[in-house]
Formats: sequence, C-alpha cells, structure tokens
Amino acid sequence: AASTVVDQAFVVARFLGNGLLGGFVGEPGIAVDADGDTVVAWPSAAAGFVSSIRARRYNAQGRPVGQTVVAGPASSLSASHVAVSSDPVGNFALSWNNDEQILARRFRADGRAAAPAFVVNPTFTTTNTDLSRTAIAHDAAGNIAIAWPGGRSDVLLRLYEGP
Repeated sequence: AASTVVDQAFVVARFLGNGLLGGFVGEPGIAVDADGDTVVAWPSAAAGFVSSIRARRYNAQGRPVGQTVVAGPASSLSASHVAVSSDPVGNFALSWNNDEQILARRFRADGRAAAPAFVVNPTFTTTNTDLSRTAIAHDAAGNIAIAWPGGRSDVLLRLYEGP
C-alpha cells in the first residue's frame, strides 16, 4: 500500500538550531513512539568547538515538546551518525559514533536523562571496524539492542536490559 502524506514537510533544524554561530547540524536520526510522538537527534558543532549530540521531542502534530536535550559532549568534532529508538511509551535512546567509540544514552519520555552516556563497543572491536553506521532498537519492555559493523564480514550486537 502507498504511504499517505499527513502533513507538509517542515524545517526541523530552523527551530531546533544548535545555537552556535558558525555551527553545523549533522545527519539526523529519528524515532516515533506508539502515539506518534517523535524524537529527532543530531550532531551539532561550531568551528573550533567540541561537538555534542542533541535531541528534541515533538508531539504527534509536529509541535516541539520541552527543550532540546544534550545527550553528551563528544571528544572531538567527529561525533556523527546518530541513531535513535523509542519504546511504545516514548522513552528513547540514542547511539552515536565518537572517534573509535560508540556511545549511547537513555532518556525518559519527558526528555530527562535516565542514565549517563556509556560506551557500547568493547575495545577489541576498534581495529578494522566501521563505526560510522550504528543501529539501535527498543522493545516494548524498554530493552535496547545496538548493532554496528565489526569488520569486513561481522556485525556486532550488544543487548541492554531496560529501562
């Protein structure tokens, strides 16, 4: 079946904005919960400054909910490739690559951090590994799974009990 357009496209970055002069907003990630509420996340940086990973929640009508949250600072300007997942009630998690690490962080449905950011990939996977493409998923119980390429022929997976 064909998809039906329910609303016009709108510029998220304009009202999300990273608030930094000369900054940029990188490739976004997005997740939708069972009620149609959305979380959009992106890497954000300004020239000469350390980048951060930011996220913003929207209701099912596309209106911003709460403030932009900062998932965590990155150690360099290379933070990128944000992946986002949401459980049915709106709790969400972000994962992103940061140099030779994959980091992740959980948030409650109201946008408050549920825990500090944590390292996903074990140190033995940083050689010959493409950390630029991670994937994250939630189940109904709040457990999360994070996967990433582990070399030329491997896909690595870590499971985390939630919430």
